[in-house]
Amino acid sequence: MFSNKYHMQNMNADKMNGNIHDDGDQSHSDNGSATKNVVSAKLTHGPMGLGDPSDRTLRKVEIEVMIPKLVRERSKIYKCSEEKKAFDQCCLDNAMAMVFKCREENNRYQQCLNHWFNDKQFVNECKEIYLKQRAEFRSTGIKRNRKIGHNKDANNNDAANQTA
Repeated sequence: MFSNKYHMQNMNADKMNGNIHDDGDQSHSDNGSATKNVVSAKLTHGPMGLGDPSDRTLRKVEIEVMIPKLVRERSKIYKCSEEKKAFDQCCLDNAMAMVFKCREENNRYQQCLNHWFNDKQFVNECKEIYLKQRAEFRSTGIKRNRKIGHNKDANNNDAANQTA
């Protein structure tokens, strides 16, 4: 009974470390048990073990979550900032009645966001920005703050690109 409890504790610790033990003909560790990595080898290559920086394939979560998040952030800050300011000001001016009185401003703001979400060129631009950031992370191992407003150089470069 003690050996089963001990065995279960080791299995739980190995699962938390990302290894699965089984009795198949996998690679064997020092203690004779077989291990198999849970994470794909494709995601663990590269100079820092974080994936190949030149790999341009996207996972499902990147397509459905990360890139739309970047599109939303960039469209709020750079493309629909006037509509957002008008909606925010209307909400501040009308307090509790904002639900009824700010519908027009909200509709304009939502139309602007929808326009940029459906603009293939803008979405591809955001995808390229995401891939560039991911490649930089994979090659250096240093996380960059993905919030656009925190990087003053990026804001100045994007503002210059908008006027050009």
